[in-house]
Amino acid sequence: MTVGLRSHYVASYCAAPLLIANGRGLIVNTGHYGAVSYHQGPAYGAQKAGADKMAADMAKELRPYNVAAVSIWMGGLDTERARAYIASLPSQDRPTEKRESPQFTGRVIAALYSSDELAALSGRALIGAELGSLFSVTDIDGSTPRSMRHVLGGPPEPHPSLLG
Repeated sequence: MTVGLRSHYVASYCAAPLLIANGRGLIVNTGHYGAVSYHQGPAYGAQKAGADKMAADMAKELRPYNVAAVSIWMGGLDTERARAYIASLPSQDRPTEKRESPQFTGRVIAALYSSDELAALSGRALIGAELGSLFSVTDIDGSTPRSMRHVLGGPPEPHPSLLG
């Protein structure tokens, strides 16, 4: 939590005045299904749920300044570190599902920022694959990452007090 959740907070705290001065902005926390399902233990889940809640509260406070905040749940990422870890596993234990590139999330964020839906989606935890589908965003290889909502759960709906 001192890395993930604290980093989201510090980065947002430093960015908010710049975004307010700009007259428009978007703060994105990196979320995960671990906020609502078991993944890597209690600290991981608490951090991910905390990032979602922080985005919701920031969105409420920054809404008057035209600054949005969201938490985007990414799927399994195809990074060098992930590839090295997977390669270290016995072949029968290696996951076979396709992983998202980090660039996919960047493309989704760019599409969200350019979208007329930005204000309506502010304050929510959103699944990156579903946003990609909504905005017709593909991964760098042209593929369409799939949502894991049906397997791992989906983000809760924000309380109405956060949306006004």
